[in-house]
Amino acid sequence: MMTLDEYRERIDQIDDALVKLLAHRFDATGKIGQIKAAGNLPPVAPEREDAQYQRLTALALEHNLPPDLLEKLFRTIIAEVVHQHQQLQSVPSKTSNPPHIHRDHTIPEVAPDGSTVRPLARCRDASHCHCVLDPGQVSVAVAHRTVDELWYCIAGTGEFYCQNLGPRPIPIHAGSSWHVPRGESFQFKNTSVEPLQCIITTCPPWPPSGAAEALPATSFW
Repeated sequence: MMTLDEYRERIDQIDDALVKLLAHRFDATGKIGQIKAAGNLPPVAPEREDAQYQRLTALALEHNLPPDLLEKLFRTIIAEVVHQHQQLQSVPSKTSNPPHIHRDHTIPEVAPDGSTVRPLARCRDASHCHCVLDPGQVSVAVAHRTVDELWYCIAGTGEFYCQNLGPRPIPIHAGSSWHVPRGESFQFKNTSVEPLQCIITTCPPWPPSGAAEALPATSFW
């Protein structure tokens, strides 16, 4: 039977092998990112991600590993891969506008959560938007695959539910600020007679394939 030190030495060898394999994986995904950037392809491939998770879940069960643990690990890896791909695609060309210059976006868009957003300035590492939820409205519950968000309420009152904020919704009003981590479901509602308005900073920038970024989540309301 191996001793404690021998087991630890074996673990060190396995960890070294994992780091080397991870480096090889990121080298391969980096090449894929260059191909996507050159072909103007979206950095997120939801169908492939879903297929990967199904395959890896089966593999985890085959080797007596907790599927949830493996999913968390690979979601972390894939989030970093997507972030790197987004950075490759956000590198400006010589003829494009500098990334810190805002091109006026006058047409509001409907976000995956049902709120109305107007894109604002963006740079390589983050993007801004102005979010509005009308009186009495409740957003659709979603979770983001690869982005974190920092929210700042500028007008109105409401409630915001997010897993990292506790088991109950928090009250929000002008001056409130909070963090929505990637992968955690959230939902919000307007409890006032005026529009609920927030400025959202998204890191990394909100991807072009926005619909693929938002995952359906269980509704709190």
